[in-house]
Amino acid sequence: DQTIIALTRQNGFCTINIYTGNIQVYNAKTQQGLMTKDILPVAITKDSQLWFVGKEKTGMYLFDFSTQKQYYYPPVSQGLAKPNRPVTPFVFTDYKGDVWVQPSGGGFSKFNPSNYALIPFKFTDYFPNGNYTNSFVAAFFDKQGNLWYSNESAGLVKVVFGENNFKTSSVTNKLIQSSTKEVRSLFQDKTGN
Repeated sequence: DQTIIALTRQNGFCTINIYTGNIQVYNAKTQQGLMTKDILPVAITKDSQLWFVGKEKTGMYLFDFSTQKQYYYPPVSQGLAKPNRPVTPFVFTDYKGDVWVQPSGGGFSKFNPSNYALIPFKFTDYFPNGNYTNSFVAAFFDKQGNLWYSNESAGLVKVVFGENNFKTSSVTNKLIQSSTKEVRSLFQDKTGN
């Protein structure tokens, strides 16, 4: 089944089967309460789920094509440090297939597909100097399953998940100490570094 999704500025979105030409329209008329104004796509996950945000409201929307339902997740900021700049929304899948979400406005969380809930990532006792916030500037899972993230208060942090526990380490360099808290992008090359 080869289907593409087309989003419009004001009238929702549609799916188009490229072989049959069948078009299924999703808007406030076809799906009661569906968010259709100024949709900005964030991700499409393998379980036929469209994650998107609206320009005028923080948070994150999920439309599940298999259940034909929309879900809304408000931002949930936790921790002492509040971001000074807008918190970018993102959705990505880790190496085990789990979906991780950060709504516009903050609240990095793991998605629970059985009840469509976001489980906040909040382990404040382990984070450097109590500077933990779940509003990340950038986040990334490497091929080993470690979470790398940065925020305005703690710089770059690596979280190593174990069987029933995890540990964190702050990545610092004395020669560039002043700029380590300004990490804005994270990447992994094809060799795993």
